[in-house]
Amino acid sequence: MNPDGYATLVSFQYGADPTLTIFSTASAGTLPAGTTNEAAQAEISGLAPGTTYYFRVLASNAENTVPQLGSILSFTTEGETQLYPEISTEQPLLTNLPTGGTKAFGTIVLGSPVSLVFTIKNTGTANLNGLTITKSGADEAEFTVTSSPTSPIAAPTGSTTFTVQFNPATSGAKTAAIHIANNDKDENPFVINLSGSGVTAFDIAMNSATLTGNNALPLATPHNDGVNNRLK
Repeated sequence: MNPDGYATLVSFQYGADPTLTIFSTASAGTLPAGTTNEAAQAEISGLAPGTTYYFRVLASNAENTVPQLGSILSFTTEGETQLYPEISTEQPLLTNLPTGGTKAFGTIVLGSPVSLVFTIKNTGTANLNGLTITKSGADEAEFTVTSSPTSPIAAPTGSTTFTVQFNPATSGAKTAAIHIANNDKDENPFVINLSGSGVTAFDIAMNSATLTGNNALPLATPHNDGVNNRLK
């Protein structure tokens, strides 16, 4: 702005109305008398994020006592930073278990239940809330949540645990799933499939009777399948 040789009083009109029929005013002070272009600025606050505002300059001096209005220009404020929780689970600790993944309990003797501890972590930027677990599947009764997770889980390093016990009532393969309700925007519910098998002590004795030598050792795995030979 050129004061044209006169000290010039400057302010800005601004608002969300494109025509500035409705506006607020912010003072930019007085520009010194001179004949070169001078910058004018004003600080304003209380603007809404992600919103377009319109403004124009208003100036007057001894030569132009009627305030002169500049052209209407615009600017848009930055949007709010979006904060989201991000759920992840591990079993065992430090081993990631993605949603839709499967956790196998292996083969166990009836009457000798096995429990696994699962860890839920929040790696997002907002608290992870609403953690509740439900079950589904043909054998859901064979899998019991014996301790539940707690919430909220603080971001970005908070965690909680829950425990699932596998206690089959009959022999054979068993499957089920657990569903973890939460407020993650794209992993609600978080699903973990469960599997396992039950055998009787009689089954073990009968299978062991057919093994000889090193193959009869309880921890021998000559077939490289990770299954105790006494459970084959």
